Amino acid sequence: MAGNRKQIEFAKKLLEISIEDGEVNPERVSAILEELKKNPPAKYPKVLRAYLKLVKKEIKKYTAVLEHSGAISDKAILELGKELFEIYGRRIHVTTKSSEELIAGVRVSVGDDVYENSIISRMQPLRSISL
Repeated sequence: MAGNRKQIEFAKKLLEISIEDGEVNPERVSAILEELKKNPPAKYPKVLRAYLKLVKKEIKKYTAVLEHSGAISDKAILELGKELFEIYGRRIHVTTKSSEELIAGVRVSVGDDVYENSIISRMQPLRSISL
């Protein structure tokens, strides 16, 4: 376990270096990966896996996935970005994904937070009713 802890701590330090203005900087990540390739640390694969996991988790913190059924306007996407800024206190990049399972409505995921207002979510309580 102590060995894994060292790789995780090293990966955390690499992540800190990767962040610029509160976000993961792709150029810094590339530079770090190039440097690691030239001078691989002990347990190189474990360090890379831990670093990748941390980078993905960090990116999820400021990325929203807006799932929707039907069309959604650019104005609605911009308004959602503004609302998420108010909630999280940082800029959130909004990406969209069509999801027919929602039937109607939206689901927004930011990191581990999920906000949903759809017909499918409103029908969930009805599933527990036995007739």
